[in-house]
Amino acid sequence: MLARFREYYHDNADQLRKIDEFENLYDPEHILWWYSLPAYISDIINKALRALDISALYDLRYCIIDLCQALDEARENRPVSFTVYRGVLLPRVVFEETRHHMERGELISHCGFLSTSSDREVAIQFGMNDEGREDLVEILYEIEVPPNLNNVVCADISRFSSISNEEEILFDLDSTFELVDVIAVQESKNERYVISLRASDRGSELARKYIDENNREMRDLTEDILFGKLLADMGDSVQSELYFRLMERDRGSKMIREKRSVLITNIGRALVLRGDYDRALFEYDRALDLQLEEPPLKFLIACNIVNKSIVQMSQGYFEQAYKAIQNSLPTFFDFGELRFVGVTLLNMGMMVHQQGRYEEALDLLDNALEAMKEGDLNDDHDMIAEVILNIGKAKQGMGKLSQAMADFDKSLAIRKRFLPANHFDIGRTYLCMGIVKWKQNETETAVELLQRALPFYEKNFPEGHSDRTYAKRAIANVYVDQQMYDLALELYKECLIDCRHFYRDKHSTEGSILNNIGQVYSLLGNTSLALEYLQDALRIHETTLHPNHPDTASICLNLTLIISGNKFDGDLTLALNYAKRALEIRRATLSSHNILLSQTEEYVRILARFEARKYYFGHIGPDPDNPRIS
Repeated sequence: MLARFREYYHDNADQLRKIDEFENLYDPEHILWWYSLPAYISDIINKALRALDISALYDLRYCIIDLCQALDEARENRPVSFTVYRGVLLPRVVFEETRHHMERGELISHCGFLSTSSDREVAIQFGMNDEGREDLVEILYEIEVPPNLNNVVCADISRFSSISNEEEILFDLDSTFELVDVIAVQESKNERYVISLRASDRGSELARKYIDENNREMRDLTEDILFGKLLADMGDSVQSELYFRLMERDRGSKMIREKRSVLITNIGRALVLRGDYDRALFEYDRALDLQLEEPPLKFLIACNIVNKSIVQMSQGYFEQAYKAIQNSLPTFFDFGELRFVGVTLLNMGMMVHQQGRYEEALDLLDNALEAMKEGDLNDDHDMIAEVILNIGKAKQGMGKLSQAMADFDKSLAIRKRFLPANHFDIGRTYLCMGIVKWKQNETETAVELLQRALPFYEKNFPEGHSDRTYAKRAIANVYVDQQMYDLALELYKECLIDCRHFYRDKHSTEGSILNNIGQVYSLLGNTSLALEYLQDALRIHETTLHPNHPDTASICLNLTLIISGNKFDGDLTLALNYAKRALEIRRATLSSHNILLSQTEEYVRILARFEARKYYFGHIGPDPDNPRIS
C-alpha cells in the first residue's frame, strides 16, 4: 500500500514526507483523520475506485476496510430526514450528455467514498466557476437522507477531520441515490443546476436480489470469489481476471483444493468472455487437474465439462462439444441440481442452433426453461432471460419473426431490471432485435437498434473478435439494403480478415462472410467474382457445418440464381443441381407448410422445365430467405 502512495506522489517532496509520517504513526482508529487530509489518501483511494483499478484496490484493501469500518461505527442514525450538499464543476458536454438520460426515480451510485457537507454555502464554494468558463457548469447536489436506512452508511466526520469548518458528511462505498429532480437556478452569475437526490436502500436490495437468485455456485462462493465473479458479470472481464490472478498469487497455495479450483475456473471464464479461448482452456485444465485429485470433486468436474464445451462450441467444434456436454447431465441430475440441468440444456440448444437444427434447438430450450423453473428460478432471473433470448433466435431461424421479436422484448425487459445499462447482454439483445427488424424490412428501426448495439461489442471485445465481427456484418447487411454496395463490401472484407485471424482453422463464419461478399458482387454485376466467393463459401459450409444446415441451402440458392441468370455462360444443369441440394436441406429442416420450402420447390420445378428445353432461364428473383446473415 505504501509503495502505491509513494508511486502516486513520486515527484512531491511534501507528500512523500507525509507518507513517511503515515508509515510511522498510522493506526486504524485514526483513519478518518488521515482520510480528511487534503490531496492525500482520499485522492489515491477514490482515483483507484473511479477507475476500478483492481491492482491498486488490491494494494489499498486494508486501508479501505479500515475506512469502511470507521464509517460504520460513526454512522448517522437520526430520527428525522436531513439534507447534505456537494458542489462540483462539470464539463458542459458531460453534463448535457448525462442530463438527456436522467429520469426521475433512476438509481445513481458514486464510484468511491462520497464527500458532502451539511453546510450549503461550504458545498457551493467547491463548485464555483470563478473564471466564468463557458465549457463548465456549476452543479450543486442536494441530497435528502431519510431516517432508518439499513444499507446507506454515512457519518459526520467533522469531529475527526483535519479541517473542522467544512461540516463534512462522508458516504460509504455502496451508497445509492434516487434522482428526484434537476433544476436550473438563478443564484449565480454563472449557469448553475441543482440536482436533487434521495439516499435509498433500493440499490443494495437489487444487488442482494441478483445474488440470491443466482445459481448454487454463486450462493456457495465466499465473498472474495463472489466479488471477482460479479466483476465479470457486470462486463469487466479484464479486471476480473487481474483480481483472481492477484488472489491466486498471494493466497492460492493456502486455499483448500475446491476453492482454488473455483478461483482458476473464474480466470478461465474471464478469458472466455474476451474470446481468448486457448488460454481459457489452459485455465480450465488447470482447474480440472485439482478437481480430479482424490477424492474427485464430481459436481465441479461436471461444471468444468460444460465450460470447456462452451469454448469448443465457440471454436466451431460442435459435435465434440455436444457429446462432452451430454456427459455432464447425469451428474447434475444425481445432485438434484435442476437449474444446472437447465443451463446444460440451454448450451445444448445453442449448439444445435448453430448447426441450423432450429426445431431441435427449440425443444431443448423449452426443456431448459422448464428445468430452470423447476429448479426454483423465478421468471425475472437472468438465466431465464438468456433462455428466452435463445428461444427467440430459434424462432427467427424458423422464420417466425414476430414471435422472435416478442421473445427478445421479454428478455430485454428482464435484463434491464437487473443489469447495468452498459452490460454486454443488453447490447447483444439489441443486436438480435435489429437483425429481426432488418429481416422484416424495417430498415430505419434496424439501423437504430444495430447502431445502439455496436458500442457494447466494441467495449467488450478486442478488434477482430468473432462477436464484434458479427455485429459489423449486421450493419453491412443494412448497407446492402440501402444499395450502399461499396460501403458494405468494404465492411464485409474487413470482417473476413478479422475472421481468418481469429479462428485457427476454417470456420463456418468465414463461409457466411464469403457468401455476403459474393452476393454484393452479384448485385454489382460481377458474376465471375460472385461465383468464386459463393463456391468458396459452399466448400467451407459443407466441411464445417451439419450437412443440412439452412445456411448451406441459402448459398446453394444464391449460386442457382447467379448461374441460371447468366445469359451467355449459364449452366442450367448445374443451377438445377444446386437448387435440388437446397430443396433437400429445406425438406429435412423445415415444416411442410413453411413458405421457404414451398418457394424452393417452385424454383426447382421452373428450373427443371427450362433445363429440359435448354432455354436461357433469365432471372428468378431474389432468394426469399434473404440470407445475408447467418
